Amino acid sequence: MKKVIFLLLLPLIAEVVVSCCNCVEPVIQRYTNKTISVFNLNNSGAEPQVTTADTVAKRAFGIRVQLEREKMACLQKSRSLFIQSAYAFGCRCPPPTQYRPKDSIEAIRILTLNDFDNTHLAGADVSTYFKVYKPYYFLTIGDYVKNTSPTLFTDEELKPAIDLLLMAPPAGGAEHRFRVQIRLSDGRILESDTSPIKLL
Repeated sequence: MKKVIFLLLLPLIAEVVVSCCNCVEPVIQRYTNKTISVFNLNNSGAEPQVTTADTVAKRAFGIRVQLEREKMACLQKSRSLFIQSAYAFGCRCPPPTQYRPKDSIEAIRILTLNDFDNTHLAGADVSTYFKVYKPYYFLTIGDYVKNTSPTLFTDEELKPAIDLLLMAPPAGGAEHRFRVQIRLSDGRILESDTSPIKLL
């Protein structure tokens, strides 16, 4: 019974502790996912780099997705009665401005616009051949979408870059193009095509 009462009172305790830290109530800014741009990557160096070359080693190819987000006109104070206890017990105030989504990413797909291999002809979904690159580790596209928080805390996060590296290159050295599609929670699909590139 004591545990139940403690759990019920925990948000209120957190609120009181935060107020003792003189935290400012966060301002909530809404944003919407607007457009994407895609760029070919060369991953042969220490970090993936955007390239305008017409040829890249097939084991060093990737796609950078630049997502453009737009702030909405409406600003509001946080209406939450309670503040997360993670901030409270460390006496760390939440960020003064938080960006929360009007829509969120539900799925990312990569389609090949040329014959990729004998089993993935033009128009086929080759998303499983790519992984999202993070410094020191990789994520499947599904895990990236599932684990990325839609709440943002800085203006820089309104223009995130997602690096998708090709993990299973094609056998031949033909020219390739790819289409990236991002499906949003409001039903829209943002899409953009890479420029042609030969993978040798």
